[in-house]
Amino acid sequence: KMVLVTSIETRLWQRLHPERDLHASSGKETAAVNVGNRLPGLVIDEQAIRIAKQEAGFARVEVESALSAGFEKRSPSGNSSESTSAGLFPVRGAVSVISSTNFFTASPMGVRNGVDYQYAGVVRSVNVDLLQRQLQDGDIVSVTPLGASPSGEVFFVSSEQLAAQIATKLRAIKLVYITRGQCLMDSSGKIIAGMQAHNARELLENFQSGG
Repeated sequence: KMVLVTSIETRLWQRLHPERDLHASSGKETAAVNVGNRLPGLVIDEQAIRIAKQEAGFARVEVESALSAGFEKRSPSGNSSESTSAGLFPVRGAVSVISSTNFFTASPMGVRNGVDYQYAGVVRSVNVDLLQRQLQDGDIVSVTPLGASPSGEVFFVSSEQLAAQIATKLRAIKLVYITRGQCLMDSSGKIIAGMQAHNARELLENFQSGG
């Protein structure tokens, strides 16, 4: 069972600010905001949310096409249909990849420290029943960081926080982040490749206490 949360933050930043580097190591404008939006100080206005919708659509097509070409769909009982071929991967039928904005709802971040973040949002709720039904059917769920509010407005949320909340609500066995160069390190500078939940809580408490 798999839920994929696709990040569009780098592409969104590149289209809005092609002259600036999201991952630059110094400079005031690259300092992370501590209000839930990982993009550095970026207010999601009407232009940004329009571009985010475009990038989310592009990401969805790319993910679905890649998965459909490379995975094998099996029923919950482990049985599968007649064998076919797709590229280098032997498959017994195209995998079903389900994408929808109905898997979670979002709410606006609002005004924080005097800044109105407009269409930047936070995860309001996760539709656990709908996710579990799709996963029980053997489908792969693909989610982008655009969620609708109860009033129908669309908000851009942090993909990292969205993945964490979905994993928490589903009581997932494992949460995996795939990043470009970013990594988690301990106090000695050693890269932390993985950890148990209790270790993560201890590390977070240590960071928050300044340790």
